[in-house]
Amino acid sequence: MATKTKSNKTKNVTPKNVTSNSNTEVKVETAVEPKGKSPGRPINKNSKRQIELREKEAAIKAGHVPQKGRPINPNSKRQKMLAEREARVKEGGEVKRGRPINPNSKRQQFINDIEKRKANGTYKLGRPKMTEEQKAEAKKAKEAKALAEAVEA
Repeated sequence: MATKTKSNKTKNVTPKNVTSNSNTEVKVETAVEPKGKSPGRPINKNSKRQIELREKEAAIKAGHVPQKGRPINPNSKRQKMLAEREARVKEGGEVKRGRPINPNSKRQQFINDIEKRKANGTYKLGRPKMTEEQKAEAKKAKEAKALAEAVEA
């Protein structure tokens, strides 16, 4: 007898005990035959990779943590730069990051000008407010437009 598993493949199953009642119900207890092989590709226990994996596992159990990633060269230019930066920070110095600012560039002069105007109070944000004359002109134009629309309609 065969049963379906989740992957829609049939398993070889042998009936263990078959009992029947008078109501024609049949109960079947099945036992799965044990297979000697594990699924997937067979493992060669003497391969170089398997030997390395066993050695790593033994080292981890012994308390040795394996090194991960690329080793650091202490004599490299970057490591020297990082050491200098760390020394400057310990001395209380400033750590410079990113591209240095050119104070003579047009952009920096523009930014400095805006900062000065903000400090003086002459720099105003947003749309300038209308004067009383401009408000009166806008009101007259609006009324004239409404009158023209009313005449057309």
